[in-house]
Amino acid sequence: MTAALLPLRVLGFAFWFALQVVRSGSRVLRDIVTPHDESHPLVVRQPTQCRSEAEIALLAILVSLTPGTLVLSLGEEDAPETDGAARARVRSLFVHTMYESLDEATADVARLERRLLRAIRVRGRPE
Repeated sequence: MTAALLPLRVLGFAFWFALQVVRSGSRVLRDIVTPHDESHPLVVRQPTQCRSEAEIALLAILVSLTPGTLVLSLGEEDAPETDGAARARVRSLFVHTMYESLDEATADVARLERRLLRAIRVRGRPE
């Protein structure tokens, strides 16, 4: 993908994200107006593929804008050594979610990150 398609990718991502906000918002609204509580709070650790501080900040903002989720903190640790390769730092977001299981939450954040990075990176794909 080329840089010429960047505006279209960003627009497509914005439309997809708006749909996700509506979907999550309706879930929260349904829980508010019904008599029983469907929430089951959970904190998940989600490793990221973000390279820059701007990408991490944008991802954290978008996760927090989604109803029912909130980024609590950013963690950073050394990645395990692999065959003499230089040690890399692995960044992880700690995300509080109200209505998803562990698998759903990690899959949703990973999907959001993948789509975001595909939309904003000039080459259009995460590593």
